Amino acid sequence: MGLGKTVQTIGLICHNKPTDEDRKQTLIVGPVAVLDQWMEEIANKTKPGTFSIGLYHGTKCKRTKKWLSNFDIVLTSYSILGQEYPKDAADMSGPLLQVSI
Repeated sequence: MGLGKTVQTIGLICHNKPTDEDRKQTLIVGPVAVLDQWMEEIANKTKPGTFSIGLYHGTKCKRTKKWLSNFDIVLTSYSILGQEYPKDAADMSGPLLQVSI
């Protein structure tokens, strides 16, 4: 706690901002309790308009590839990732988070 991991990660994302429009998203996975904190930290530590941020969690989330493509950074939880990741790793047709974003 308090070692600057979030700020370091935001700095790394800024430094390595993708240029390929087909693969421009950065996925951040964490506990549900810190997703809002991540959104606030990104907004507070970067210039306005630097990143668009999507929250891939909750019942109102659209969960489509088109929706995901609107964001530079997508935040989701371990539980969502666990629910959507295939039980059989050979099944590549299933979850959205398995798609290269």
